[in-house]
Amino acid sequence: MIEIDRRSRVPLYYQLKQLITHNIQNGVWKTGEQLPTEEEIQQEYDISRTTVRQALRELELEGRISRQPGRGTFVTGPKVREGTEPFNVTVSEFLEPGVQLSWKVIAADWEQVPDQVAAGLQIPYGEQAFCLRRLRLSNNETIGITNSFVPKGYADRIDLSLAEQGGSMNYIKGIELETCDAERIVEALPAERKDAEILGIEYREPVLVISRVLRTCEGHPIEYFRGVYRGDRFQYHVQSLPART
Repeated sequence: MIEIDRRSRVPLYYQLKQLITHNIQNGVWKTGEQLPTEEEIQQEYDISRTTVRQALRELELEGRISRQPGRGTFVTGPKVREGTEPFNVTVSEFLEPGVQLSWKVIAADWEQVPDQVAAGLQIPYGEQAFCLRRLRLSNNETIGITNSFVPKGYADRIDLSLAEQGGSMNYIKGIELETCDAERIVEALPAERKDAEILGIEYREPVLVISRVLRTCEGHPIEYFRGVYRGDRFQYHVQSLPART
C-alpha cells in the first residue's frame, strides 16, 4: 500500500499524485466516481492545500481526473493514445490495461463533399464521395467522431462489414498501407455544438482534431479522414525514427 512518507526526498505533491493514481488503477475510485474534496484530502494526509492542488493539477493534465467547477473532481477513463504508424490505427501496446476500443457506424452514404475535402481528394468542388461516419469508443464510451471520405475511384473497395473492426482503414480492401503516404494535420480547437453533444462535453470545450489525406505511392488520394476527439480522453503519439544511412 502506498502512503505519504515525510522522510522521503520525493516531494509530497508527487507522493500524493502517485497515491491517487494507485487508488484509481486498483479500483478504489472508479471511472466517473467523485474524489474527496481538496479539504478532505488535506486533512486526511495532513498536507497543505497547495500540495493537494499541485497533485490534482498534474493528474488533470494527464487526463486521469476531471475538475468540474461547482461539482467536484471526478475520475476519468485512461487516455487513448493513437500514433502515426500504421496510419492512425491504435495498437494494444499503447493502451492502459482494461481499455477496449471499438467503432460504431452512424452513417454511410454518398455525399457532396465540403470544399476542403474536395481539395484533399483532388476532385471537383461539389462532387460526391462516399462518406463513412463513425464513433470511436473506449469501453463503450464515445471519445471521438470520425468522418472518412472515399472518392469514386476507390469506392468499389469499401467493405462496410469491416467498418467496425480493426483500425481506421480496415474498411477499404486491397490497400497496401506500407506503400502509402499519409499527410496529417493535428489541431486543438473548441468543440462545435453538435460534436460537443455527441461527445458529452461542454460547447467550445477543447477537442483534438486530426485531419488526414491518405495517398498511394503514385500520389492518388484514397481517403480524406477527419476525427474529432475529447481532449481529456485522447492523446496523439508521435515517435521519430533514426535517420537511415
